[in-house]
Amino acid sequence: MKRLLAALLLVGLATLAGRAYFAERRFARDHPPPGLFVTVEGARLHYLDRPGGEPAIVMLHGNPGTALDFERVMRRLAPAHRTVAIDRPGYGWSERPDKRMSPFDQARVVRDVVRSLGLSRPVLVGFSFGGAVSLAFAEEFPNELSALVLLAAVADPVAGHRMGTMQALLAVAGVGFAMAYGVAPLLAPSAIA
Repeated sequence: MKRLLAALLLVGLATLAGRAYFAERRFARDHPPPGLFVTVEGARLHYLDRPGGEPAIVMLHGNPGTALDFERVMRRLAPAHRTVAIDRPGYGWSERPDKRMSPFDQARVVRDVVRSLGLSRPVLVGFSFGGAVSLAFAEEFPNELSALVLLAAVADPVAGHRMGTMQALLAVAGVGFAMAYGVAPLLAPSAIA
């Protein structure tokens, strides 16, 4: 009986993973990237770029999120300021150079994007987990920013960021994959609504 239940569970997980795999491919086909790409550290990073004046404003989304989260504010700030919103590594249309990337690792990638775009001392805006990446950037490269703006940042060095039970399960090997690629695609549309 235990073997039968284990086999059914494996078949169910494989079915959900297969469904997610094909749904992701269909999504990529139906939703081409709206912005531009730059290659840093061997990975293609997607960003949105709106022309405008200096200083440029660079925006980093939270977790989850994409550069598209900033479209409305980018429209409002342009043309007074050049605005750039970056899909952080592994989000949106951006590739992830390494499987595990700390906020400091991501800050170095963001710095490479900023340099590749020829931006000089931008204002860096970090929302949610983008705030942790922004703070890491400011700590590592303090002379390369003109200002730092944190919006609901996850960045308390004392209290840290306590994860809820479901969020913590995403970090468990196997379980996180099944949740992210199996259950989440089924539940996400109703959760967003």
